Amino acid sequence: MGIPETHVPKTPRLEEVPLVDIHRVLKRHWSDFSIDGVHPDRRGYRQIADAWFKTLFPQ
Repeated sequence: MGIPETHVPKTPRLEEVPLVDIHRVLKRHWSDFSIDGVHPDRRGYRQIADAWFKTLFPQ
């Protein structure tokens, strides 16, 4: 007796997994988007969120 196929989660193929190059998004003006030079500040997180949104919901 195995697990019914309807209960086995599907693993997406690599082509189906969206990726966002956060380094490319922030690298030009990193000092403008970071408080300590390592972690993004509110504006940096907004840039990251915008990049993800554009990737997940292209127009």
